[in-house]
Amino acid sequence: MERSRNWQRGGKVSTYDGEFVRGEKHGEGKYRFEEEWEYEGHFSNNQINGKGTMRYKNGETYTGDFKDGRKDGFGIYKWTDGSSFEGWYVDDRKEGHGKFRSSDNKIFEGQWHSGKR
Repeated sequence: MERSRNWQRGGKVSTYDGEFVRGEKHGEGKYRFEEEWEYEGHFSNNQINGKGTMRYKNGETYTGDFKDGRKDGFGIYKWTDGSSFEGWYVDDRKEGHGKFRSSDNKIFEGQWHSGKR
């Protein structure tokens, strides 16, 4: 059974180590795109779907729900300066109730729409 595969796109190499179903990423796995980002979590139908953690090159992380490779559902985003957002996302943008905590510990809790409070 296949467990690992490499791809090259635009001169950049990506690597997947995880479960496949009918030749597509499906189940638990780890996907790394060059040195830009790395995702570990659930895949379905060859897409990042379900719960997982995205780690970006700059050190920022998002742990939560994904749909078709985008933040969608509940999640926690952490910046390298110590600030964070905990709340709901729709189509990669903050949407609905959430709590932002700044690096100096100031808190904004309330409603977000299209990524803005």
